[in-house]
Amino acid sequence: HYPLRRQRQMCIRDSAMRATDAAPMACPGVEPIPRQIALEAASYVLVQQGFSITDAQTFSVRGVRKGFWFGLPHEAVIRIRPGRTDVRVVARYDHSDGGATCRVAENLVAGLQGGR
Repeated sequence: HYPLRRQRQMCIRDSAMRATDAAPMACPGVEPIPRQIALEAASYVLVQQGFSITDAQTFSVRGVRKGFWFGLPHEAVIRIRPGRTDVRVVARYDHSDGGATCRVAENLVAGLQGGR
C-alpha cells in the first residue's frame, strides 16, 4: 500500500505532478467525469485496468498495480463526489515516465465513461 502523501508523479483529475515540480501540470485529454459513478463500477474499471483494490470506502476506491515496464508501480484513486467523479493516478518512482501516468489516467477515465 502506497499512501498518496508520498507521491512522486501524480495525475489529479486533469493534472500531473512531476517529482521536480511544485505544482500540477495538465494531462491532455483527462477531465473529471461530470457525473457520479457507482462504487461497484469504479472498482470494476480499476480491476479491468490491472489494479488490485487496496481500499474501498463509501465514496472512493483505491488500487495499485505494477507497470508493464520493469514492474514500476502506480496507485490510483477514484473519488466519487456530488455531480462528478475524479481520477487520481500516482507513479511510485521519481524519474520521468514518458507520460505513462497520464496514459493510465486516460484509460481509467475512458473505462469509467464506458469507452474501454
